[in-house]
Amino acid sequence: MMKKLIGFLSLAMIVTANSAYAENNNNELTGDTKLACEALLCLSSSTRPTECAASLARYFGIKDPKKWAKTVIKRKNFLKLCPTSDDNQINPIVENIIDDVTPIRTDCTAEEFNKLVEKTIRRERSEDGIVSTTYYRTKTTVPDYCENLAKKSYLDVKLPTYSCSGNYYKDEDWKNGFYTARGQNGKVQKFEIAKNCWVN
Repeated sequence: MMKKLIGFLSLAMIVTANSAYAENNNNELTGDTKLACEALLCLSSSTRPTECAASLARYFGIKDPKKWAKTVIKRKNFLKLCPTSDDNQINPIVENIIDDVTPIRTDCTAEEFNKLVEKTIRRERSEDGIVSTTYYRTKTTVPDYCENLAKKSYLDVKLPTYSCSGNYYKDEDWKNGFYTARGQNGKVQKFEIAKNCWVN
């Protein structure tokens, strides 16, 4: 809390100094420069008044359609548009705002989640007695680092959703990609195992 307060006060001082600079030079901050300074203050505050709407809309509207890493870089560069006489003063604040993606994670996607598999071993009765059988399924939970990113309101990260039943499948069936069971017609049929469970 103290670290965040200090960062917020530092930003307030920067924006105040910038306002004085603009006034002394008879030149008011406008456009992205003005929005960048406002966004810095709004992102560092625990409250988001209506005055933050325009700057945050501009900030969250900066996206790369393919790579999250590029989105982060573009957003950092936007925040750095807020002018200051000392880059060493503002750069650490910008980095602190997006420190949760350092190093930048690019694998919080449905494609990557669908590669994650979890298994369980069950002891079952068979003709040979009690045997251990391994079962697999596409992992039903997201990695902790992705969940933590999604909790950060200023990052605007939306995680994929899980669309499968969550059932486990026997080792052999999982490798083959299908399992056998009786269908509605009462006959034994093959059913494809859905592995691409995560969707955007």
